[in-house]
Amino acid sequence: MPGSDCLSNLPLELIEQILDELCHHHIYDLQDAGDSCSRYEPSYYRQHKDESAILGLAGLCRASKHFNRLATWRLYHTLTWPKTGSRWPLIARTLIERRDLAQLVRHLSLDFYESPRNPALPSEVILWYSQQIALFPDGDLYADSLTNRSSSSDFEPTQRDAAIALLTSLCSNLSTLDIVPFKFATAFAFCPPASVLTLRDVEAYDWHGFELKTLSSLFHAAPHLRLLRCRSVDPTKPVDTGLRLEHLTDLDLQNCCCSNIELVHILRMCPNLERLQYKNGGVKSFQPYGYEQFRPHEAVSAIREHAVLLRTFELCLDQAFELGDFDKKDMDEAELALSHHGIECRFGCIGHHAHL
Repeated sequence: MPGSDCLSNLPLELIEQILDELCHHHIYDLQDAGDSCSRYEPSYYRQHKDESAILGLAGLCRASKHFNRLATWRLYHTLTWPKTGSRWPLIARTLIERRDLAQLVRHLSLDFYESPRNPALPSEVILWYSQQIALFPDGDLYADSLTNRSSSSDFEPTQRDAAIALLTSLCSNLSTLDIVPFKFATAFAFCPPASVLTLRDVEAYDWHGFELKTLSSLFHAAPHLRLLRCRSVDPTKPVDTGLRLEHLTDLDLQNCCCSNIELVHILRMCPNLERLQYKNGGVKSFQPYGYEQFRPHEAVSAIREHAVLLRTFELCLDQAFELGDFDKKDMDEAELALSHHGIECRFGCIGHHAHL
């Protein structure tokens, strides 16, 4: 291993590239390089792991405090599924013990989950979970959810739901979140209102569909959301009537079917919306979630009244699902009307009834 003085003379971009390569898939605490993280590794990961990279990273960080800081930042700045899959108990333990590391996490992806290989969860994680259950007794998680690996009921929270709630509660400096849980209602069960003020961008999707109202805990915890992307969201059960996302300027809804009433509710919830992208289809073989599709001229009225700051409206209606019968004239008239109000429109209609 070269000395730290030699490494310090390297160009910064080369040092960063070396650290990026060494940090790939490597998540355990750098100060505890001897601790075996294999307890929580899936077999395929252990088979392909580059042991020399881990040893090199540990040696590099021991050689220089500066490199240690750079590598630590890279390890915890972005936690994606290779790190948060079966290893979430180890990550949670580290974030509980090292709040300074928890503050480094800016990007969290929870779109993958594996049960930990070792069923004996760290005591620190068990204690933290018990404390959160006591602090939030009215939440949708139970005392035994942390150890409940499977459930016969779709409504009974499992270890996956508990793990997601733990990680979101520990990362109070999040900027972006990519989340695909089975139960969105529990994802922020341990986050009080306005506790994640730094969270700006969220992507939420579940091909099995989820109700819009289940995002209420997210909206309350992160009122400064700027961008929200939802896939397969059912708008028929909206969030609280009085809830306002004053900072939300960009909304993307796909595989979603809104009635005019539901569209109005969403626009009222986002009074400062500047960009709206709406697609009632978009995923082959997946039926949009919802029961009634607003018509283009209804969208014009709703936008004029409730989205006065809107600058871009992208609308794509898929006729294959027979949720309405819109022709080219209807789309063109709506596009022209909104254009007169300075709104850039990108309209499309696909399917066998489109007549475009």
